[in-house]
Order: sequence, then C-alpha cells, then structure tokens
Amino acid sequence: MQIKHKYLLLLFFIAASGMIYHSFYPIPIIEFICKPALMISLGLFFYANTKIQTRFERFILLAISFSFLGDVLLMFQGRSDLFFLLGLAAFLVAHFMYLKGFLCLTSIESGYLKKHKWIILLLILFWLGNVAFYWACLPTAMKVPFICYSFAISLMLLGCIHAYGDVPNNLWRIIFIGAILFVISDSIIGLTKFCAFETGNNGFWIMSTYMISQLLICYGSIKASFYCRFEAQDSISSKF
Repeated sequence: MQIKHKYLLLLFFIAASGMIYHSFYPIPIIEFICKPALMISLGLFFYANTKIQTRFERFILLAISFSFLGDVLLMFQGRSDLFFLLGLAAFLVAHFMYLKGFLCLTSIESGYLKKHKWIILLLILFWLGNVAFYWACLPTAMKVPFICYSFAISLMLLGCIHAYGDVPNNLWRIIFIGAILFVISDSIIGLTKFCAFETGNNGFWIMSTYMISQLLICYGSIKASFYCRFEAQDSISSKF
C-alpha cells in the first residue's frame, strides 16, 4: 500500500526545520509553536494512514501521544524540575507503549529473542552500565526516576529487536534505527543535564536525533501495519 496524506509530513518537516533553527538561534515562540507541532503532525499522519484498526496501531498512536505530552512538559523544565520529572514520566509511558506495539508484531513463542537470549543479557548489561555511569552525577531525587526510565527505554529497544524476522527486514531496519536514535537522543540529554557534557550545540544533536527517531518509528510502523495487519490483530499482545 502507498503512503498517503504526505502533506502532513510537510507540516512535520516545517516544524522540524523550526526546531533546528531554534537550536542555533533560540526564539521562545518558535519552540512554543514548532515543538508541539512535531508529534501532532506525526500523530495525524499515522492516524490518516492506518485508521487505527489494530492493537499495534493503537499502541503506536498512544506512544506518539505520550511523546507529545513529554515534549510539552519538557518545554517548561526551566521553571521547575517537576516539569522535567513529569516529562520523563510521559516518555517512560511512551516507551512502554512502543514496547507493547512492537510485541504486537511478534510473539513470545516465535520472536527473535527466543533463540538469541544473549541479546537480553546484553541489554541488561547496557541498562546496568548506563545506571552505573550516571550514578555519581545524579541528584538523589533523580536516582529512582533515572533507573526506571533507563529500564523502560532498554525494554523498548529489546521489544524492537524481538520483532526481527516477523516483519520485512527493510521495514524492521527503519524502526530499529529509529529506536537506536531515540536512545542516542536520550543519552545526550542525560550527558548534558547530569554530566555537563558539551558539543557546542547539544540542543541541535538532541532534537535532530529525536525528530529523526520519531519519524522513522512512525513511518516504519505505518508500513509494518500494512504488511502485518492480520498478525497484529492476533498477536501475543492481544491477550493483554
């Protein structure tokens, strides 16, 4: 099936261009308009192409919706750390929605991790290493939220890997690259906020990797839903 309603992608690219401009020349009104528009346009694009007919599609749309909420909340983090925590919570839920969505494309019995359990160990080590790396830099109030969020994004990535082989490889790669870029974006945020890491323009790298990640996951999920519509209705996640 052909991707339709591409004008909604144009809206996304206009908003993305605004955010790139904002990363070099900060203008509050540009962020206020363009940042929420990113996930609104992607959500409308996803809905227009899928009509939300399966549990897979509902979970992906929910992930996009909670990402929108997280984006809006993080816009106000300069006013209070509470907004950062609330934004973190919104993205944590978004990662679990992506996880549930990815599991709709496969099953516990036949998924890729069934025969490649070493990858689970590798992701556990990644999660523990991530927590250990940041631990000394984290304020006391952020330690538990960081552990939970890091665990959630690791599970999201694990769910994506588990779907390998159950959707066409070219589509899986699009979603997987998106998931990896999401991890990279969040890693830059963590390094910036807690470890005083500086590239010269951290905002550019954070937003560019984040925007590309969400676009790839959304686009790949639309194509995967076309290919796996029947499987998505009868997958292991439909039992929950």
